[in-house]
Amino acid sequence: MEIKEGELSLLEKKIIRQIEYYFGDINLPRDKFMKDEMKETDGWITVETMLKFKRLAELTKDSDQILTALKKSTSGLMEVSSEEAKIRRSPAMPLPERTDEIKKQLELKTAYAKGFDKEKTTMDELLEYYLEHEPSVINIQMRTYVDKRDGDARKFKGSVFLTFKNEEECKKFVSAEKHEYKGTALEAVKTQTEYFAEKGREREDRKKGKGGKNKNGT
Repeated sequence: MEIKEGELSLLEKKIIRQIEYYFGDINLPRDKFMKDEMKETDGWITVETMLKFKRLAELTKDSDQILTALKKSTSGLMEVSSEEAKIRRSPAMPLPERTDEIKKQLELKTAYAKGFDKEKTTMDELLEYYLEHEPSVINIQMRTYVDKRDGDARKFKGSVFLTFKNEEECKKFVSAEKHEYKGTALEAVKTQTEYFAEKGREREDRKKGKGGKNKNGT
């Protein structure tokens, strides 16, 4: 999301972030509902349909407010039809193919961060915090595990993957001297590449009988 500072209200920033997440490189390829809606409409989806998404509807149910906010984004991702109250991803920015190269590029601009409260942290709070403090974050994944001791409940591990708009912004975040969330220092911050390499070594150690951390440890 690229915007001119001072021209948008906080609510408009949130609307743009949420819509551009729905139509972004990470979410759209795996969102069956949206892809089905777009099949027969040349990629267009009505704002009325988009308001079926809870997180957007919690921000506003005003279609005109959504359309007005999207017109102020300078990312070029979204195309707006005000007369018909519908939106689509710009044909000038087609989805990249899910090749190994694209997956590697995504990994290079993603960071791992650990140290969030496992019981109290919510996605809405994460989105709001990073919108203000790290606006180059384009996607947040809360890492979870299935707790078989608690009826297969899915629980938060206390760590997230933060995807940035480019590799440079990711490196800048990782190399910062201080990392905190709401005034509390994070336990660990590293690139996703470094994280995957460490997990790979831990798996190898376990195979060799050297032990390792539990599934819900990191």
